[in-house]
Amino acid sequence: MALGNQNTIVRHLAKILMGKQFSFIRRLQKAHPKAEIYLVGGSVRDALLGRAIKDFDFVVRGVPIKKIETSLRTLGSMNIVGRTFGVLKFTPKALRSDTVPNQHSIDIALPRTEHTQHHTGHYRDFTVQSDWRLGINEDLSRRDFTMNAIAFDCVNHEFLDPFGGIKDIQKKIIRCVGAPRNRFTEDYSRMLRAIRFSCQLGFTLEHGVHKELLKLFPNINKKIRPFQGLRRIPDANTLRVVPYEIIARELSLALCAHPLKALELFDTFGVYKALMPEILAMKNCPQPSYWHNEGDVWTHTKLCFKALVGTAFKKEFGSEAIQPLLLWAVLFHDIGKPSALKTPEKDGVGRIRFDGHDRIGAITAKKIAETLRLHSVKDMHIDTDDLWWLVHYHLIMLNTDLSMVKNITLEKYFFRDPNKGLLLRQLIFVDSLGSKRRDGMSSLESYRALKRRLKNFESQFKKKNRLPPAIINGDEIMNALHIPPGPLVGKYILQLREEQLAQRVRTKRQAIAFLKHSQSLQY
Repeated sequence: MALGNQNTIVRHLAKILMGKQFSFIRRLQKAHPKAEIYLVGGSVRDALLGRAIKDFDFVVRGVPIKKIETSLRTLGSMNIVGRTFGVLKFTPKALRSDTVPNQHSIDIALPRTEHTQHHTGHYRDFTVQSDWRLGINEDLSRRDFTMNAIAFDCVNHEFLDPFGGIKDIQKKIIRCVGAPRNRFTEDYSRMLRAIRFSCQLGFTLEHGVHKELLKLFPNINKKIRPFQGLRRIPDANTLRVVPYEIIARELSLALCAHPLKALELFDTFGVYKALMPEILAMKNCPQPSYWHNEGDVWTHTKLCFKALVGTAFKKEFGSEAIQPLLLWAVLFHDIGKPSALKTPEKDGVGRIRFDGHDRIGAITAKKIAETLRLHSVKDMHIDTDDLWWLVHYHLIMLNTDLSMVKNITLEKYFFRDPNKGLLLRQLIFVDSLGSKRRDGMSSLESYRALKRRLKNFESQFKKKNRLPPAIINGDEIMNALHIPPGPLVGKYILQLREEQLAQRVRTKRQAIAFLKHSQSLQY
């Protein structure tokens, strides 16, 4: 939908708000003719951008909260989020039915003011006061960016835009409501939101926003002692002004929205310096030019991200969304190289080497991920152990004669957990594309050999990504061979599995015969 055609957008919003789940609007209009009902925030911004509206937030002016409750009681269930906040979490009956799946409750709020209490920059350091008599412009004035400070009048079907948000959306600019320094020092998490919105929407940061982000971003690590009233609690533990859980969510959303832009914005505004300084050591870290003629480790990492969003990756793996875990794995896959670096000049080696950088990098990546609470981001499935695994094994098939690799090895890394196996293949692929050999030969040679071996291996079985279960288990092996529990049982399990995956053993009788033959060779 074209942003310039506001009449079309008005009709679009009006049609949505006439839906059954928004019948509360008509009820409030009828019960309170002087009520002013506004759709606000991100829902208005997304409508103007032609994006799907995920969450509907409303402000109702001119009606006390108790009267709103009374009017809506028969239309659905509701919970009040604090009397001073003046917010109703309202779930219309239509949203509770099976006909409208995956819907959330609707926020219906009174106009509110927010005032920072102690100017700490903590995201909860606000006094929030609702007032049903407050003007809508005052409510909008407390918001972070002009594009989020637009209201849609649900009664008169028109936009209210006191801070020029529509014009900024048209120009694709992220501008603060008021002075950027004031908005950010009120709540430092807004700095992360600015970066995330720039990645999600493709907008440019207005000069003042850009300038204050450069100055203020180190405050993302600021810590404070909590207050009781106007006084600090002297013996209390310090709190981060921006919790890691918020940081993890905002950074992950930015990476998922536009990986390349996020990579650059994180660098520009000091995200790496403040939150993961180990990344910066990749800059100016040399690599052997024969295998990495592209430059230093950081250049290689950026090329890997470019490959991740390129046509070759889509052609190889399809156009499905890139998994957040892979994005973080690509960022961290060579983070161990600076620590493992050995050069001919300093260490007397024949060429630049990074022995053990996969192991070192995996430990470093997991440490950063745990500190940032990456696992806490809802619905993104960023498991820190899986991140460790991907970084640790991203070189598993490099310079390997794949004809000599056992079937149980392929099963372990690529089929035991099919999704992890896919992510490992994707990481190997972009790592290869991000490497430019000096002789001009393709760095995808190892990946292609791996792909052929996996395809041949997989073609032996009927179901894709589904290998057959073991023919017999450990107890059956002990009974057949009359041996006690111990390491020998595990050895036989692996031997038998290799024979089964090579399809040299297909039945339980053949399995027992193989095991007895193997046992005879032990003596």
